Amino acid sequence: MAEWSDEELLDALRRGDDTAVEETRTRFYPMIYKLVMQQRGTDQDVEDIFHDMLEVILIQRKDNTFKLYSSLSTYIYAICKNLWSKQQRKKRYESRYIAMAGEMTSQQLQQSIHDAAEEKHRRALYEKHFAALDPRCRKLLTLMLESKSLEELAHDMGYTSQHYVKKLKHVCREKLRKSIQQDPEL
Repeated sequence: MAEWSDEELLDALRRGDDTAVEETRTRFYPMIYKLVMQQRGTDQDVEDIFHDMLEVILIQRKDNTFKLYSSLSTYIYAICKNLWSKQQRKKRYESRYIAMAGEMTSQQLQQSIHDAAEEKHRRALYEKHFAALDPRCRKLLTLMLESKSLEELAHDMGYTSQHYVKKLKHVCREKLRKSIQQDPEL
């Protein structure tokens, strides 16, 4: 094909046409290269962004409602810029995390690992006992997490008395608390 229109190129990419991928590389790779290298990227970063961009285009193109409202060049540039920015944010986050971990003593690191494991254990214990509650208590406690008023709770539960909901709330919390406290794994 001599010259691909933007729509023809997108359709060919969607079909998995290898020539379309090469045409995309020929037309847009230099633009992607410049974008990434101006921001201290590497050749590998350029390759990664190019391939990620192709994935984004394929995913969006499979959606039958997709419509290209700009030139393909502008569209690809925007995708690559967003992908590159996202990758840079991830790298900054990871480097801060590694630096923070490097500043910890081994005792602090062990304590942090221990705390995380303990929190995971407590969470699993809570979920186990929550699941064992009767459906009425599970529903009420779940609705409470949504910060609803007693009036809203009564309405959602199908009760007319807010006082009854308040009492039921206390009873359900106590059932859950006692169940957890009596668990031998605690």
